[in-house]
Amino acid sequence: MHWLLWCVPIFSISVGVIVPAAAGGDDRFTCDKPAGDVAIVACGLYQRSTAYYAKGDYDRAIADLDEVLRLEPKYASAFNQRGYAYAAKGNQDHAIADYSEAIGLQPKFVAALTARGTAYRAKGDYDRAIADLNEAIRLDPKYAAAFRQRGLAYAAKGDQDDAIADYSEAIRLDPKFVAALTARGTAYYAKGDYDRAIAEYNEAIQLDPKFFAAFFSLGIANYAKGHYDRAIVYYNEAIMLYSKSPEAFLSRGAAYDEKGDHVRAIADFGEAIRLDPKNAAAFFNRGFAYNSIGDHERAMADYRQAIGLQPKLDHSIGVRIQRVTDATAEKLGMKRPRGALILSVDATGPAKLAGIEPGDVIVKIDGTDINVYTDVPRLLVDKPVGENILATVVRSGNELNKAIRLGIEEANAPSTTEPATPSALHTAPPSSEHR
Repeated sequence: MHWLLWCVPIFSISVGVIVPAAAGGDDRFTCDKPAGDVAIVACGLYQRSTAYYAKGDYDRAIADLDEVLRLEPKYASAFNQRGYAYAAKGNQDHAIADYSEAIGLQPKFVAALTARGTAYRAKGDYDRAIADLNEAIRLDPKYAAAFRQRGLAYAAKGDQDDAIADYSEAIRLDPKFVAALTARGTAYYAKGDYDRAIAEYNEAIQLDPKFFAAFFSLGIANYAKGHYDRAIVYYNEAIMLYSKSPEAFLSRGAAYDEKGDHVRAIADFGEAIRLDPKNAAAFFNRGFAYNSIGDHERAMADYRQAIGLQPKLDHSIGVRIQRVTDATAEKLGMKRPRGALILSVDATGPAKLAGIEPGDVIVKIDGTDINVYTDVPRLLVDKPVGENILATVVRSGNELNKAIRLGIEEANAPSTTEPATPSALHTAPPSSEHR
């Protein structure tokens, strides 16, 4: 709900997976009973690679696995494990190639099918992801991790109901599956059921008091409900558990900014940038915070940096929005919940200049209905900067048409007024790759 650009359904925070050598069937080569000096060396290197992987030293893990596969080129689990290491480094193409080698050697390798499905999801190829996960589930209907991963793929496609069904099956198979509980909470969050999401996150924390994603997700959900102090408490817990997450600092900074504590917000956005120098949202948010304390020169520098990293961030109308609940729709005299509720309007942004006010609900853009609030950034992002759009808003039960000039460039041109701040929406909670 802060000034990040458009809604991203799920952050993905990747935490490693190490699968036993024989997961999903028999390898053509295994380390169960290595025979000969070469096999013993290969298995020793394999075990060391898993230790490097667990420490986050993916390059050394890959180097060991390269040697393992030179010695034993038919060791399916080594291909699979190297795929995990490549995926952890963000190289999904290399990961998919290794998972495919593992599956070629061992067609019933359920863990490799699940991992390849996960990599396809990370690339945005949700249909291939679901196909691989369907096959993993067909081979092993009791493999909870495959149900969770398929749920994540459905969620990424926007099908929260099917996602919830898969997470629920994963939890039925493994009642202590905290990552599935957290993911189900995220699906409820995406449906706007923040209270149910919070209940899921709390249950996950009861099972694992050190589960970063559940604390972070509690922060996001409480932020969405406007409970900024409570959100900060949960972000603090998340950062104590894992201090290298730029998303955690970015989100805590947004909460501080909402409270008017711009100095702490700037510090948190700066830490997010230190951890991820290409984090466009962190630059944008820090620019907003600088603008709030009157440091317009630094604000403009951050805005330019953000747009340089992610040009589509320039598609801004200067509003903060959220979904329309049943109660809000009734209060505004709307027949059903629809559109995007304006929570706040930047004092010098395009929406303010067009006469948009907090409490308005955007129900159409250029004649296209806004059914859910995420339709707004989706419709704006492909329109040219500087174009006038026609926004239809509901105010006090009446529909009004407002012409808004898209983008921050003109508003940010040298003038006697303050520069405009970019619009955006907060993202949903993360879904950690715990299993």
